[in-house]
Amino acid sequence: MYLYLDESGIDGKSKFVVVGGVYSDCNIFKNLIKKSIKKYIRNPKIKDEFKYADKNVSDSVRNKILKDISKTYSTISKKELFGKASIKNTLIELISENVLEIIKRETIKCVYIFYDKTRLSISKEDIIKSLSVKDIKIDFTMIDSKDSPGIQMADWIVGNERRVLDK
Repeated sequence: MYLYLDESGIDGKSKFVVVGGVYSDCNIFKNLIKKSIKKYIRNPKIKDEFKYADKNVSDSVRNKILKDISKTYSTISKKELFGKASIKNTLIELISENVLEIIKRETIKCVYIFYDKTRLSISKEDIIKSLSVKDIKIDFTMIDSKDSPGIQMADWIVGNERRVLDK
C-alpha cells in the first residue's frame, strides 16, 4: 500500500493542524492530475506542482477537482492546537492516526508512507515508534511535493479540510 500524506496549518495562520492524504495499491495519482488539469483548466499556468492554494484556480474548478479526488481512497486527521503544543509531536500523532486508520480498513502486509518535506525533521523511527504495530512492514520517506503527484493530491485534501475548519 502506498500512502501519500501532507499537512496544513503549521504556518500559524490556523488554530488547526490537518494531516491527510491518498492511498492506493498502485500509483494512479499522476494520471488523475493530468486529467483534472486537461478537463477543468483552460490556460494552465502550473509550473512545478499542482497546489490547492494556486491563485489561478477558481473555487468552482477547485470543487470539481476535489470531487474527482474524492473518488480515490483518502484519509484525514485533524487536531486543534492549544497553547504551545509541539507541532512536530502533533504531526507524528496525526500521521500515525492516518496509518492506523488505513490498517483498520485494508488488509495489508506493507505500507510505504511518503510525506511532504517540511521544515520539521520527522524520522522513520519517530513514526514506527508511535505506531507500535506488528506483522506489518512500514517504510517512511520524506519527499518533495514537486516530485510526487500523490503528495500533490494530499495537498488538495488537507488544504480543503483546513479551509473548511477555518470558516
